[in-house]
Amino acid sequence: MNFIPHSILILAQLPVLYYMFPLTAAISLVYSASRYEDPPAILKKSFRLFMQITVFMLGFLLLLYVLSYKM
Repeated sequence: MNFIPHSILILAQLPVLYYMFPLTAAISLVYSASRYEDPPAILKKSFRLFMQITVFMLGFLLLLYVLSYKM
């Protein structure tokens, strides 16, 4: 008897890389909201931080891919 809901099984099949974008957006929004009070400044700074984190993580992923090529 299977007690695991079907929706959890669908989430388990998603690549882990897809979780990076909503988690990065949430982290950057919370971090920017804790530092600034002006809503336009929060959105501007959080978008910039989101892009910085995403580019850094994708660059690191590319570096790991290149290093592990033909291993």
